[in-house]
Amino acid sequence: MFRILNFQIPIMRSPSLYNFLSKGLLVLAVCFIHLSATAQAGFPKDQAILNVVAPVTLNQDTTTIYLSDFFIKPELIDSVTFSKGLKNVWDRKAQTIMVTAREGLRPIAEMKLWSKGYAYSIVLKKSAKKTYEFTYDPKGAKVTSVMLAGEMNDWNPKRTPLHEKGGKWKAAVDLNPGTYQYQVVVDDKWMLDPANPSKVDNNNGGFNSLFVAGVSVDRPTVASSKLGPNSFTISVDYHNPVFSFVAYWQNFRLGKDYIKRAGDEMLISIPEEAKDMDRSYIRIFCSDTFSTGNDILLPLQNGEIIRDPAEVTRSDKQGDVMYFVLVDRFNDGDKSNDKKVVHPDIKPQANYYGGDLEGIRQKIDDGYFKSLNINTLWISPIVQNPETAFREFPEPHDWYSGYHGYWPISLTQIDHRFGSEKVFKQLTDDAHKNNINVLIDLVANHVHEDYPLIKQHPEWRTQLDLPDGRKNIRLWDEYRLTTWFDTFLPTLDFSNKDVLKLEVDSSAFWIQHYGIDGFRHDATKHIPTTFWRALALKLKQETTRSLYQLGETYGSKELIGSYIGSGMMDGQFDFNLYFDARAAFAKDDVTFEKVAATLQQSIDFYGSHHLMGNISGNHDLPRFASLAGGGLSFSEDARKAGWGRDVKMGSDSAYDKMAMLIAFISAIPGVPIIYYGDEIAMPGAGDPDNRRMMVFAGLNDKQKKLKETVAKLFGLRTSHLALMYGETQVFAKENTMVIQRSYFSERVVVVFNKSKQTQTVETGLNIAAYKPQFGHKAIGTTVELPPLSFEIFIGRRIAD
Repeated sequence: MFRILNFQIPIMRSPSLYNFLSKGLLVLAVCFIHLSATAQAGFPKDQAILNVVAPVTLNQDTTTIYLSDFFIKPELIDSVTFSKGLKNVWDRKAQTIMVTAREGLRPIAEMKLWSKGYAYSIVLKKSAKKTYEFTYDPKGAKVTSVMLAGEMNDWNPKRTPLHEKGGKWKAAVDLNPGTYQYQVVVDDKWMLDPANPSKVDNNNGGFNSLFVAGVSVDRPTVASSKLGPNSFTISVDYHNPVFSFVAYWQNFRLGKDYIKRAGDEMLISIPEEAKDMDRSYIRIFCSDTFSTGNDILLPLQNGEIIRDPAEVTRSDKQGDVMYFVLVDRFNDGDKSNDKKVVHPDIKPQANYYGGDLEGIRQKIDDGYFKSLNINTLWISPIVQNPETAFREFPEPHDWYSGYHGYWPISLTQIDHRFGSEKVFKQLTDDAHKNNINVLIDLVANHVHEDYPLIKQHPEWRTQLDLPDGRKNIRLWDEYRLTTWFDTFLPTLDFSNKDVLKLEVDSSAFWIQHYGIDGFRHDATKHIPTTFWRALALKLKQETTRSLYQLGETYGSKELIGSYIGSGMMDGQFDFNLYFDARAAFAKDDVTFEKVAATLQQSIDFYGSHHLMGNISGNHDLPRFASLAGGGLSFSEDARKAGWGRDVKMGSDSAYDKMAMLIAFISAIPGVPIIYYGDEIAMPGAGDPDNRRMMVFAGLNDKQKKLKETVAKLFGLRTSHLALMYGETQVFAKENTMVIQRSYFSERVVVVFNKSKQTQTVETGLNIAAYKPQFGHKAIGTTVELPPLSFEIFIGRRIAD
């Protein structure tokens, strides 16, 4: 059982109190302690920080800030100043700053890096964590060890041991606001918390205990309101006497000369210097005494706020719609390079099918991706893999080839079974001509044992044989930074400077040589942050182009977020949100409340305009269509099912459920990512059955309809600024959910009904005049939706 140890009671909204608070103090500036810095007027023409810097979330105690995350040349920094409530120690040799939060620090603070008289502002967010005490009472039974395992510690019980005191076992746990699934591990036996009646389906045939950290409070909000010449208006809503509102152009704080208050609205002027930049941004953050509100991101085109979605280019990451191609399983465009691995024990599903880069290029040229309104391709690894089969270490010891590309024996050479340098250059050129970005899957964590340099330098490998006699294989959490994926896949030791340089330089090669637009990074959490920082810095040094770096980490929000920032990655896959979305849309007995809460937690944790990847599925997970249609059970071993039988979709309801899932990821902040074949609801169990050959011809009517729906959804995503840059609100009640996105006067309202009955859904907005995109008309504030359906309403606020 959990109980809170330290918490201040927030001021709650009440009718009598609100009238007073709405006239409360509005703080437009945070006080700063200045060291030695002389401010220049205006903003520099040649900016030392080219990209907009993401906010830094501080730890509860001390946070190490790396100045190279922001400045390519940190030596250009003259001095540093901080908001009140922060203690700092600047190590000029290491170019790091140790920042310690003090009592009284506000939720939104600031660090200013001074260079040549100009102050570059870095937003600092105070940790929202509170300390809770977890207690397990054995009721007199004799136990020797108790541990806690759950979403708060990446399900690693060794991280949270409990200590016995007075017959009860206790541990202090620091938690961000949100919901946490967990179990108690008593003498190595996993069990539900006997003192907590709240439990939730774990989507794997069992249950977990559920704890909700934090209380509901009225947080401050800001919203884009009106557009004018060279200025715009922001409306604010706050319920606490002290409300802080800060605005930035790029990385520069806008002072009182740029902000004028009129009641609960702010008129913000755009700096003249913005006219000299093709793309720049206005950012706005708000907070009160206790909590951080939402934030606003507004794109500018030569100093004017973008009003036309056609002005959003493929370099604007918020506008990305991504398609994941598994090369070998997509399209065979060149039969001459087909070559299967010959081995008596390898099964066809684990061998090469013949898909290649030429096949992808042909689909670019014939307009397949454009027909789906896709503007970004994520292509699985294309580096050379071994020519022979290998047997996996864990049971059932199956034999595999490297058809997937994740067993590199080269870091820069293209696998001859996929194509050549010439073909990949042509693919990239053709994609760019069609306004499509190209990301490749980068494998930096490990190499195959046949990689020549690992044979020459065995010291580059991490330890395989552990002191306790175990093999360091797939110990994902216990030995997170050193564990091997298999006996023939040595993990690289990034503490070795030669390894670090090799991986950074070979990664940058793909950007320099082929002009690709970024990376999907495999096994992100298993690689130290030193590599990610070194790679990000190298890429900034090599190009000023907008690159998108997307990571793969299964784990808690804290672990996932620890790899995101201006000095590392733009985002990671939001697997926590996906798993809750998968359950809500696929399972009839799971309501929308959990996924709505998780969506809000992701927005709160990663930011209102984060660049997390929102997936329909991937190559490591069973196909959504088979889970949703019942062809595959959530409780069965998906991988074993794929080997043992022909897993089909099951019920045709999977088509409607898939459409709802795609509508969901198209409507929320982040980058929508569709796994190849999900546009036609391809079935499949676990790996490798979820990697069947793509089907382009002979589609049935339901597949054709789903494909048309997916294309329309992605078209709406890329043609409405509210869906790319808008503020977000989400409401859920049992089997219905409403998502609202707004960008100045434009509103998009997405309504879901997952039940088996027709439902009248209340949206809270008068949407009768809004245009429905899928034929369901609204009456006043409500819309009647048939079973397993959704609707998207697009309109404008009547006041505007």
